[in-house]
Parts: sequence; structure tokens; C-alpha cells
Amino acid sequence: MRRELRLAFAHTKHALKLQSVRLAMMAAALGALGFLLFGTTPRSLEDGGASVNDWSLEAPGPLALDAAQATLQATPFWASQPVAVAVAEAGPAKKPVPRLLGVITEAGRTIAVFQTPDGRRLRAAQGESLETGERIDEISPTHVRWVDGDNGAHEARLFDAPQNLLP
Repeated sequence: MRRELRLAFAHTKHALKLQSVRLAMMAAALGALGFLLFGTTPRSLEDGGASVNDWSLEAPGPLALDAAQATLQATPFWASQPVAVAVAEAGPAKKPVPRLLGVITEAGRTIAVFQTPDGRRLRAAQGESLETGERIDEISPTHVRWVDGDNGAHEARLFDAPQNLLP
């Protein structure tokens, strides 16, 4: 039984080699036939047609780079027509808003932790004020509401968390 399997396997292996040799020979014959029929150059050049070097490009005209640069700067990528650029009036500079970093519970108090644009970290409980003048109105586990010195109301949420985490 083992000898029969070996012979069957050897026969299959031999048949695969023979088939791949046949395919390679056919591919070589087809390539040689194509070379004999068509040669190595296109027929249009052999028949006295235009030479490869008979073509030329027109000389480029003067370039108006200033106008092109102004158009590119005034036109957004998605616009079909140049857009007039409107200049807004400069108003008073707005005070930067601190960023909410987290809410912690410490000694029975809930404290909001902020970071100012200059990198300082500030902490305050509900009803207290930060060093920068903001007064904390409400603190929950997921968001904080406060009023800045100009009576502008602000609210910041942590993560986009669900509102009813605590009963």
C-alpha cells in the first residue's frame, strides 16, 4: 500500500513538472512568433512616417506670477470664483477660558480642576472663585458651570459622559 502511494505521488509530481515545461515552451514559441511578425519597432516609423525627433514645443510666453499668486491666495480650494476677503474690525481681546481637567472629591467636597492657557493648574469648589476671577456655579461628576469676570457663562463636560451617573 505504501509503495503504491509513493508511485502515485511520484507520478503526480512528474506530471506537474512536465506540464510546467510544456507551458514554458509554448510561451517561448509564442514570443518568437510575435518577434518575427512585428519586429522591435512600430510599423509607422518603418514606413517613412515622422521621425521621433520631428516634434517640438512652442516657446512659453511671459508668466504673470503676481496675478496668479494673488488669485491663489484669495481663492479657497473649493471656490469656483475668487472670493473677496473681508477684514473684521478688531474688538477688545477676549480673555482666554480655562480648560476643565477633571472633577475630584476631597474631604467630602467636590472640586473642579482647571488648567489656564499658560499651564497653571487651579482648583475650586462650588461657590468659590479661581485666581483668574471665574466663579464656580455648579459641579457634577461629568460637567462644571462657571461665570467669568465679565458675567459670561461657561460650561465644560468631561468625556461626553451620561448625565445620571450618580443617584
